Amino acid sequence: MCIRDRHVVDNSNNVDEKIKLEELQRLAPFHLYDMKENLGFARACNLVYQKTSTPYVLLINPDAYFLDETIDILLRELERNSALAATGPKIFWDDQLTFTLPQSITITPFAFFLNNYPHSVLKRLLWIKSLFVRKAAINYWTSQKTLFQNNLSGGSVLLNRQCVDHAGGLFDPDFFMYYEDTDLFLRLVKTGYKLLYVPEARIVHKFSGCAREQQLEKSGYMAHSAKQFLLKHYPDNYLIQLTRNASKMARKSIWAPKITDFGQQNNAEEITIKLDKANTYLIEWSPSPYFLPAAGMISNEQEFRFPEHIWKILPRGDQYLRIAPLEKFWVKPRIWHWKKD
Repeated sequence: MCIRDRHVVDNSNNVDEKIKLEELQRLAPFHLYDMKENLGFARACNLVYQKTSTPYVLLINPDAYFLDETIDILLRELERNSALAATGPKIFWDDQLTFTLPQSITITPFAFFLNNYPHSVLKRLLWIKSLFVRKAAINYWTSQKTLFQNNLSGGSVLLNRQCVDHAGGLFDPDFFMYYEDTDLFLRLVKTGYKLLYVPEARIVHKFSGCAREQQLEKSGYMAHSAKQFLLKHYPDNYLIQLTRNASKMARKSIWAPKITDFGQQNNAEEITIKLDKANTYLIEWSPSPYFLPAAGMISNEQEFRFPEHIWKILPRGDQYLRIAPLEKFWVKPRIWHWKKD
């Protein structure tokens, strides 16, 4: 595939980063937009979108890169079907292709309610919901065929401009960061277009590769954007208001899975788990004890040792593992936890 134009928007005021980009620009020419302030992801992408007119638009995050002939594969699938608005690749977390990132799931008022309302019954339902998501993720991760989706990742996606324009344009500029892509894909689906996952196309997207030391700030942006998305698309839903009022409730002890705790850890060596018997296991990692979302890897080993190369890219804070035979649906609520220094 011939990429007609490459565009990079630098939202940072970091001088060293600017110098590196200018050096790269001499090696592989691209249009560089040096912003004096942080526009946010949505406005930065819109800036380039409005300055170009190509029939297809490829979006990729700065902490991601394509493998093999991924762009050609995505374009081939997009050109096959005029009803397709976007194609997205299989997304790996690390250079060694050990963990695969989960499919993008469109948040709903009920999911928001389960995630955020402090009640033990709801947390048990959240665990059960995670098992259905796990089953769908296994199909997603192991599929050799393309699959239609309700959502994709805006961090690596090929878009048909005509479809995007028909659905109201690229990103809603009111979203500073996060959920602008979910909003776009929901608009595309509501307009009648389809989204396609293409497992033959592959990228590496280093989870939390950008601003790894600013996890708390990023979590705040994500929570704000989730509420913004829900209020935009479900303005009168009572579950949203009920959940927002939950912050005023006294916090009681609520149900959580049984945890084997590794405590505070500063290296991967201590994270070793012996498995019961020879089997094919799905090993899931998540920042949440309810495993929504969760990255996954499939293993036939009888002992799991947390990979050192993955450890290096983990953000600080709470980490959880869930391990169960691949073919099982029901997974007992027993998990492992540690806090990375």
